[in-house]
Amino acid sequence: MTLGMKTLRGASVMVSSQLIAQLVRLASTVILARLLMPSDFGILAIMVGVKEVVGLVLSFGPGSYLIREADIDERKYNTAFTINVIRGLLMALAIAALAYPVSVFLENEKLMPILLAGSLGSVCIGFVNPGLLMHSKNMNFAPLAKVLLYNALSTVLVTIALALIIESYWALVIGSIWGSVSEVLFSYLMHKFRPKFSLYGVREMFSFTVWVSLGSFPVALATRVDTFVLERFVGTAAVGIFSTAKSFAQMPNTILLSVSQKVFYSTFSAVREGKQREAYVYMELIGTIIAILAPLMVGFALCAEETVPLVFGEKWLAMIPLVQFLPIFFLAQLIVNNAHSQVLKDGRTKLLTVRGFALLAIRAPLLITGGIHYGFNGVVGGFLLSGLLMILFDIWLVRTVLPVRVADYLSRLWRPVLSVSAMAAACLGIPQLLNIDTGILSLAIKMVVGAAVYPAVSFALWKLSGSPQGPERRIVNLTEMALAKRKRRKA
Repeated sequence: MTLGMKTLRGASVMVSSQLIAQLVRLASTVILARLLMPSDFGILAIMVGVKEVVGLVLSFGPGSYLIREADIDERKYNTAFTINVIRGLLMALAIAALAYPVSVFLENEKLMPILLAGSLGSVCIGFVNPGLLMHSKNMNFAPLAKVLLYNALSTVLVTIALALIIESYWALVIGSIWGSVSEVLFSYLMHKFRPKFSLYGVREMFSFTVWVSLGSFPVALATRVDTFVLERFVGTAAVGIFSTAKSFAQMPNTILLSVSQKVFYSTFSAVREGKQREAYVYMELIGTIIAILAPLMVGFALCAEETVPLVFGEKWLAMIPLVQFLPIFFLAQLIVNNAHSQVLKDGRTKLLTVRGFALLAIRAPLLITGGIHYGFNGVVGGFLLSGLLMILFDIWLVRTVLPVRVADYLSRLWRPVLSVSAMAAACLGIPQLLNIDTGILSLAIKMVVGAAVYPAVSFALWKLSGSPQGPERRIVNLTEMALAKRKRRKA
């Protein structure tokens, strides 16, 4: 099987599991949003933010090292396990130590017991079975997909049950802790490898991962600074609204982004044919991801007025304007989002450190200034402006590690851009022509129109441009293979 087919098969397995997991989480959100308040979700967002910042400060990245290296001694998997266990313990101690200072700084006394409880999940996650990386290294993502799906199901069931019983933000906190425990349990069910404590080759591993760790801290802080600024200058309910809006707006993005990062890195690590080949593979994957995500993300934005009240209820109407523009913003970021996979593959981890500090230096001042002077709208504006500036930085980063030209991007993106523009015009125009404002009927019309217009325009543009290589060609090839296989079975 070719590398391209392995990549496609791995991505399809991961996307399917991510899709089911996201649908499960969406169903959970529909229920929890009606049982709990935006401020309850804000409390969880702050806890998760503190854990992420601490976790990425201590992110030694042994997983990236194991996938990158061509030949790995089994003893190094034991070393990775040992590093992760130590990291989990250090995370728990750091979060516990920060519990009181964070609660005082953010002026929220509820945070101290929540952070102390959340530190338990950090201890658990260090015991995840590193044997799962053996599957990823061999481009076999099915076991990883099962862990993802089973973990999502068990976490959602526990969280909803607790919310029905105690009707408090503690349901979200305890559910989060259970998610860490269940991930560990399922990781051992999915792989027979049983790790032992070892420090074999630890120096070599750290020489690669130290820059990943240094670069992770500013990225983590920059990614979560909006949470802390909103809590300090606006309030917990605003944190809940913005964090939930981001999660909802990124739902299609989340499915493919986490998948593409795993598949990109494994794919790049398997390519041994020079930079030109790596650049070609990179652009083909970017083109495919954008072609798939463009109609989904723009569709999310177009349907915000209908979906937010339907999914979340009347308490969350403040999310509507956020969901109308955040998906398009995240779609623009996707164009260069997987550059770090190639940087890791090349071992040029210092570039990720530079990027991390650049993101923090740009975003933190903008959000703090916006929060002080303009409140909620100022924080949102600073978030968007810093993200757009980082797109320019990431374009430079891609061109530093790969021979990619602006023309290469344009050749892959012009058809999705025109197709999704036609889709947006049709989705906005047809309900107006029919004199239908909002509601389930409007949502249904937009979904049907979008599902018809985007592929029709996309394939028409593809044919007019001479049927070049790209996602349309792969769809045609897969369809022909499926039809031929069906004919052989009938014969």
